[in-house]
Amino acid sequence: MPDIVLINEGEIVIVEVGYKGQVILPGEQGPPGPQGIQGVPGTAVMPVNADLVGAKNGVNTIFTFPTPPAEGREFVFFNGVKQRRGTDYSIAGDVVTCLTFVPEAIDFLDSIYFEE
Repeated sequence: MPDIVLINEGEIVIVEVGYKGQVILPGEQGPPGPQGIQGVPGTAVMPVNADLVGAKNGVNTIFTFPTPPAEGREFVFFNGVKQRRGTDYSIAGDVVTCLTFVPEAIDFLDSIYFEE
């Protein structure tokens, strides 16, 4: 429907016609529209952000995930820099072996991964 022009005591006000013909004044919210169809329940999976577990002592290169990651669904970060699977670290189950770095106590070794 087209907008409606109202004249109220010499003031011109343009109003909108909303759903089902209701008049909506400027600055007002119109009535809610019809309910949409119900979707399928979600199956979202949230990633886990966790520190890898193990001794950061300048010698140890073997660490584990707090819970097992889904295969190929992990990211490992050393001092905030993403490491490359197969180049910087290897993984077998929930065990990570550092190949190009050896974490010390002051280093950060964390991960983002999806659980199995």
